Amino acid sequence: MKTYSVSRSQSGVRGPAHRGSVLITALIFAIIIGITLVGYIKLSTNSLKLAHRTFFADAANNLAEAGTEEAVWSFNRLGNATDPASIAAAWQTPGSAWTLGNTVADAYVDSCGSNYTSAPTVTITGGGGTGAIATATVATSYVTIAGVLTPVVGVASINITNPGTGYTTSPTLTLTGGGGTGASATARLSATRTFDFPNLDQGASGTVKVWVAGYNGSAVVPFVVAKATITPIDGAPVEKTVKIILTKNGALAKGVVALDSGGINWNGRPLANSYISSPNGLPPYAL
Repeated sequence: MKTYSVSRSQSGVRGPAHRGSVLITALIFAIIIGITLVGYIKLSTNSLKLAHRTFFADAANNLAEAGTEEAVWSFNRLGNATDPASIAAAWQTPGSAWTLGNTVADAYVDSCGSNYTSAPTVTITGGGGTGAIATATVATSYVTIAGVLTPVVGVASINITNPGTGYTTSPTLTLTGGGGTGASATARLSATRTFDFPNLDQGASGTVKVWVAGYNGSAVVPFVVAKATITPIDGAPVEKTVKIILTKNGALAKGVVALDSGGINWNGRPLANSYISSPNGLPPYAL
């Protein structure tokens, strides 16, 4: 008797190799989708952090400007006065407690001097305090002497490297050496104040530190520096610094006022000028 081998038809039956390729393809698609989602989440997180930093940067700038406005408000109260009672009234009113003196804010160069070949040595003495240190820098400027443009090397600025402590009056600055003569400067004490803002938006906290040079009314050009720092609940602090330079000026700084009956009588050779506003919107013209 003959026997025959029977083989099953393989049509329509998927083998193990085919099923493995489908699984690998699905895994590849899953990895691609996962990478895309992670990138999208990372992009969204960075955008949120950038938005937070931008928001806090604007807020820090507003806080710094508020600090300068507090100082300007005290300067306006002081006006042209220089006596201790007026200074105390301007800077020590309730709710506006400033720390006056104690440290050296800056040094104002009264005279640049001439013929300096190197920076002179700055010595700070007196004033009731200790520890203040400053360095001078020299620069070349050109002045006309006998009709000739002549270079003059003088003291350009004095930088306070250590403000010291305990000063009750302005110390004396002495400049020696450097090969030149004639330079002089005046030290100005600082007025300081710190504002705390513990409950800002999104759980952040803020601090504003304000430094004022020339708070006693005797400074020719006082200035105010305000530094605002906002610390969010996560991330690095955000800082903004604002500096303003002030000048004394009255409401009618260059005006002339007189009664109709009295008029104005001038001696010498005064010079006056004025303008009339143009009715057609063009710039004013001088008389």
